[in-house]
Amino acid sequence: MTVKGSYPGNPRQLLADVVTDSVSYRKLAQLLEDQFAAALRLDTTALGSLAKAIAVEADAIELRRRYRVERIGRTPSAVLAFGKRLLAGDKHAAQRASFIERCTELKALATRCQVLTTRNGGLLAAQYEAMQRLMHGERHIYVPA
Repeated sequence: MTVKGSYPGNPRQLLADVVTDSVSYRKLAQLLEDQFAAALRLDTTALGSLAKAIAVEADAIELRRRYRVERIGRTPSAVLAFGKRLLAGDKHAAQRASFIERCTELKALATRCQVLTTRNGGLLAAQYEAMQRLMHGERHIYVPA
């Protein structure tokens, strides 16, 4: 049984997961930028492969997030608070500062990916709507028989 606020096995895995998530979010942001560029070019082949790569990266991030939530809880800043407890004391001051910086960076990267996802979704939806109008015509326009 795992008690909330503990990280069984190697608690330093939390620190490694935060670093891994930072790398993953950077990769995800680049994939989202590539997706936007492919959508602007109407490159359906690239969009298909990018969708798969985005799903793989997002799934990996989500898996690590779920693991953390199961171990230390879902409260805001739970990871940051646990990391601070784990790295308490003068001996770990530099590591604690680095961890806090990584958590701040991770939050900014996650927010950036949310913004990029919203932007890309808007473009793809607008393109889909335009194609539907092109293929099926405007529904509100009267066409004589």
